[in-house]
Amino acid sequence: RLVTVSGHGLSSRWSARSGSERWVTQQQAAGLLVTMSSDADGSCKRSPDGSAVAAAAASSVDRASKRARVAGSVSETNTQVAAGALLAEQRSYWEQQADTIDGMLGGLGKVSDADVTGSKRLLCSLVPDAGLRSRQRVLDCGAGIGRVAKLALLPLGFNEVDLLDVSAEFLSKAREWVGSPRLGRTFCSGLAEFDFGLAPDGDCPGRRWDIVWVQWCAIYLVEDEAFVDFFRRAAKALVPGDASVIVLKENALEGDDCAPLPDEDDASVTRCDGHYKRLFREAGLKIVADELQDGFPEGLFPVKMYALKPIGENPDE
Repeated sequence: RLVTVSGHGLSSRWSARSGSERWVTQQQAAGLLVTMSSDADGSCKRSPDGSAVAAAAASSVDRASKRARVAGSVSETNTQVAAGALLAEQRSYWEQQADTIDGMLGGLGKVSDADVTGSKRLLCSLVPDAGLRSRQRVLDCGAGIGRVAKLALLPLGFNEVDLLDVSAEFLSKAREWVGSPRLGRTFCSGLAEFDFGLAPDGDCPGRRWDIVWVQWCAIYLVEDEAFVDFFRRAAKALVPGDASVIVLKENALEGDDCAPLPDEDDASVTRCDGHYKRLFREAGLKIVADELQDGFPEGLFPVKMYALKPIGENPDE
C-alpha cells in the first residue's frame, strides 16, 4: 500500500496483535513446556541397588521428550493461528477499499502515472528486446485490480501476465477491467501462503515465470522469516536462465539500521533500505538494479525498485 509518512505510526495495538504475536505465542509454548516439566511423579522410591532410580531417570527422560514434542506441536499450531489472524486483518483492510486505481493506491491515485513510468523504465532496462524469451510470462504479486498489469506489463509486450492477490473481488474486477486475452491465471492467496510449486488452482504444477513482480505488498510479510521464505521460493519459480528476474518495488525507510515501522491501519511493516538488502542476501538473491522512484509528491516514503536474481555458485558474486 502506498502511504504518506504521517500515515504510519508506532502502535501498541498493532504490535500486540501482529508484529509480536508470534513471539508471544512462542513464549506461551515455552511456558507450557516448563509447566509440564515441573510435574512431579512421586511413585518412584529409593532402592539400595539403584535400579529404581535408573528406571525413574529413564522414565523422566521419556516423559520430557514427549512433552517437548507436544510443546513443539503447540508452538507450531499457535504460530499458524497467529499467521492466519494476521492475514485476516490484512484482508479485512483491503475489503474496505474501493476497486479503483485510487483505492489501490490508498487515495493517492494521482501518483499512478509517475509510478507506471518508473516501472516501465526499469523493465526496459532489464529486458530491452521485445523478442526476448524473458517477455513471455510475468507473475504480478499484490496485483489488486490489475493496475500494473494493464498499464505497465501488458503494454510492454509481455505475452502472459498472471495475477496474485489476497482479494477474490479485486481479481474478478481485474478480469473485467484489464480486458486482455493476454491476462493469464489469477491466484487468490496471501504471499506467505502462496505455493509457487503447485499453484492454488491445482492444474498447473511447476508453473514458472520469467519475471516475478512484487509491488507494494511485501510490507505484509511482517516477519523477516516470512519475507525471506517468500523471496527464496519466488526465486525457485523463475524460468531457468540469466534473463529471469524478481522485481520488488516497495516503500523504504532511509538508512541501514533503523527499526521496522508498523502501520496499525493495515497490519503492515515498512523496512529500511539496508534491512531489505540483508534479507535479500539471506534469501540467496543478488541485486542487479537498484533505483529510486522519482516524480512523487513530497510527504511520501521513498519508493525503491530492486531487481533481483539468484546468487550463483560463486558466493562472492
